[in-house]
Amino acid sequence: MKTPQASTSSQHSVNELVRPTLTFQHPMLQLRPDTGPGLQYHHLSTQQFSDVHAFQEYEKSTGLTVPSGVTRDWSGNNAPTAVTLSRRGSISGHTMRNDGGIDAFRFHSLPTSEAMATHDGDLSHFMGSYEQSANTIISKATNSAGNKETVNAVLADHVRMDYEPDKGFVPSRVTHGSGFSGKAIHSSHNDDALPLYQPSVDQLKRDGKSVTPSQAFHSEPMMTSLDNQYRSQQGWPELHDDRSMFSMVTSAPNQVCFNCGRMLHHETPQDSVTSGMPGVPFGGQKPGAMPISDKRNSTVVRATPLSELVKSPTNTSEVGALFKAFPNFK
Repeated sequence: MKTPQASTSSQHSVNELVRPTLTFQHPMLQLRPDTGPGLQYHHLSTQQFSDVHAFQEYEKSTGLTVPSGVTRDWSGNNAPTAVTLSRRGSISGHTMRNDGGIDAFRFHSLPTSEAMATHDGDLSHFMGSYEQSANTIISKATNSAGNKETVNAVLADHVRMDYEPDKGFVPSRVTHGSGFSGKAIHSSHNDDALPLYQPSVDQLKRDGKSVTPSQAFHSEPMMTSLDNQYRSQQGWPELHDDRSMFSMVTSAPNQVCFNCGRMLHHETPQDSVTSGMPGVPFGGQKPGAMPISDKRNSTVVRATPLSELVKSPTNTSEVGALFKAFPNFK
């Protein structure tokens, strides 16, 4: 692929752009989905707790231990609270009610979301579904010969969260979408797909680096471009210009690379968090939050790769605690 010259809209569906001979292990990636309204891959829950102690017990048991560095004064009472994440990448925000109780929300990881949506009330079945979902993100795509390919793809959900004392946390501007790296694009559509990688090209230029396909044509900028195209159709601001946005980006299989992390950090708007959740490590990138953007109170957090989490007794315990905490998840 050559370097894109202009950020124009693609007139083709994602399914048309991606090589039909590629087989992705996750069924939704196999469908090559377009961007659209609503959440599709990561479940959003709202909860109420009787007091701070009950909430803290929930935080501890379900692994909300990763700081984002972002704080939010949800109620406007000069009592900001921290936005935290689990090692799996789930995002949680909370605020205290006037009665001393806690209102909270949680944006769940893809494997947890899929396990909760399909379980039959049996913990062992639930854990099996969780691991099966995780393995679809860990696994590489294959070609028609059955050989593994060095392509990457993402499934993403985005939501704006606001708080109203009489309603609790209220979601809006909700979208889902996908993105595929340049090596996944059918050769006949290379020129059509080029503009979709512009956000990564722009980031390389902001950092004074040379633009190369290996650095620029990744799945995250394609996802970002397609989401902004949909937002424009709805009359919404581009993601970078919005506020209070929470984004879940599951990456199959690779961890968010250095440049895409920088790009997502630039695109994450004020008072917002983007969570990148990979199948496997990549490019020497470590889990945790990127330095917070002080002017915008926003950041990107890299989750621990699923290839490591599925082997972790601590993760198994935390996922089991989620099963108990959300009995009516469906």
